[in-house]
Formats: sequence, structure tokens, C-alpha cells
Amino acid sequence: MNQPSTTQQFDPITLEIIQNSLQAISDEMFAAMRKTAMSAIIYEVLDMGTGITDGQGNLVTFAQTDPVKVAQRGVLAPQSFTAEFSAWNFSYDLTASYKLAPDILAYATYARSFKSGGINLNGVPADNAGNPLLNT
Repeated sequence: MNQPSTTQQFDPITLEIIQNSLQAISDEMFAAMRKTAMSAIIYEVLDMGTGITDGQGNLVTFAQTDPVKVAQRGVLAPQSFTAEFSAWNFSYDLTASYKLAPDILAYATYARSFKSGGINLNGVPADNAGNPLLNT
């Protein structure tokens, strides 16, 4: 009985089309994030990046406009990461108001909110064996 081959050959043109399509998806995510961002850090400074990862978490494509970050992607070693976030998130606003006089209203507000989680995928420089260079 013949076993099917586990290695697959792909046409270079098909691979180029797939790569360009994945990059276009990352670029569209970047544009959507910029247009819908509520933070000036994102929509003005563009301190963000978007990307697509494979099933093991390895970066496949990355969209970024900052030339420094683009250069870092080529130098810094890919790394794995595990994100842990709590599902418990309680945010609230408490406002108290008191009418001191017909034309004077006193009020005080206290707000508590939680920052959403984020993962920094910039990584750290690594040596030839893939070990992080933490003491440089």
C-alpha cells in the first residue's frame, strides 16, 4: 500500500499570491485599527502593529509604518509567548450631585476602569543559538 507524500510542492506563483494576500490582510487590519482607534497614540503616532500568526504563534505577516520597528522585525528573533488575562473586569463610574442653590449644582465623579491586555511582539535580540541577549 502506497503512503501519500507528506511533503507538498507549491507553485511559486501561488505562494506569491498567498503571501501578498496575507500581507494585504495585515495592512487592512492596520488601516482599520488606525481609523477606529480612540487613542491618539494609535491614530496619530501609529505606535502599533498588526500581524497574522500561524497555529504555533509564529508571525507570518506584519504591518507597521515605523521604519525602526520594521527593521527590528528582521533582526529580532521570533519568540513564543503565552498570554494570561483575567476574565474578571469590573469597571464603573460613580457620580454624586447636589443642588446647592437654584443656579449652583455641585457634583463629584469617581471612575474605575481596567486597561485591556496587550502583548509586545517586538522580542529581544538573540545569539546564533536562539538564546536571548539580555545582558547587552
